Amino acid sequence: MAWHGMAHTIINGVALSCSTAGPTLVDQAEATIEELDDWILLLRRAAHALRPLELLRPGGDD
Repeated sequence: MAWHGMAHTIINGVALSCSTAGPTLVDQAEATIEELDDWILLLRRAAHALRPLELLRPGGDD
């Protein structure tokens, strides 16, 4: 990710290792957070949908 290079520059004070054109570090971080939030919601819904299947497990197999 390009923002990894930007973060490395800011945190470690090293020379800039990526282009300064395009989205800023903050913009890219915000977009990543939004994407992760979408995935979290999707996975929570999937887990919720699958949870009733646990009741189908035969007893005594533990």
